[in-house]
Amino acid sequence: TPDMMLMIGDNVYADDKIEGRPFANPNDLWLRYRQTRRRLHFFQAKTLIPTFVTWDNHDYGHGRGTKDYPYKRQSLEVFESFWGRREIPGKYIRGPGVSSILSSKRHNFVFFDNRWFRNKNDLKTGSHLGLPQLQWFLRWAQKAKRPLWLINGDQFFGMHHKWKSYSGAHPSEFSTYKREVKSLRVPKVLLSGDRHTFEVLRIPKSQLGTKTYEITSSPMHATFYPGTLAKTPTPMRVAGVDSSNSYTLIDINKSNRRRLEFRVSAMTKGDKVLFRKNFVVRN
Repeated sequence: TPDMMLMIGDNVYADDKIEGRPFANPNDLWLRYRQTRRRLHFFQAKTLIPTFVTWDNHDYGHGRGTKDYPYKRQSLEVFESFWGRREIPGKYIRGPGVSSILSSKRHNFVFFDNRWFRNKNDLKTGSHLGLPQLQWFLRWAQKAKRPLWLINGDQFFGMHHKWKSYSGAHPSEFSTYKREVKSLRVPKVLLSGDRHTFEVLRIPKSQLGTKTYEITSSPMHATFYPGTLAKTPTPMRVAGVDSSNSYTLIDINKSNRRRLEFRVSAMTKGDKVLFRKNFVVRN
């Protein structure tokens, strides 16, 4: 049993196959959240696992969801009703939208909201996370003394494909984000969802100040598309799996302000291992 579970976007497909409408309304949102809760085995497990979440477009309720989604506030209400995120001073801090920070004795986990402030793709002025969220994060992160796990519903470094990513959709704001994260003097690892694949990217030191990695893990119940990775090559890719549904296990072996050692495993049904490797990130 894992110590904690991270659900990092497209946990619920609220806008999937809705006839005659381009996005989910409040009734759709509630129905799909309820159906997901009833159908997925995870929610019936006898052992309770601490679970921390963010969303992406489909649990937000709009395939191309931005800050202009007309039911964004109702979507937030449904999200909070089902996930029940209770703030714990100094331990679990809620931010704008569904963003949050989990601070433990050895690690900090930052869950970004990539929808609440987002506007349409614009290479120069577009907003992905938005200035209010970035300022909220940086005010906290400048005091961080533990390794940072930076978590987003879609990929950070997705320049190698045409689908949505922070770097691809809003490169100007992403440059600002990279510059600020680069100034943080702790080990950093990126976690992301959305791509319907498992992927590990090696991020050069020039990008974030230290050589690090982005680990992309999509929902176990999402559809996978074999051949996707072959069509989107990148020299940054360390590993990838697109042949079957999978989930990701991360075992942390050692961590301090200067060094983070961990093992990444891509798993599928029956506890079958699809990929496993140890990684080290230094400050």
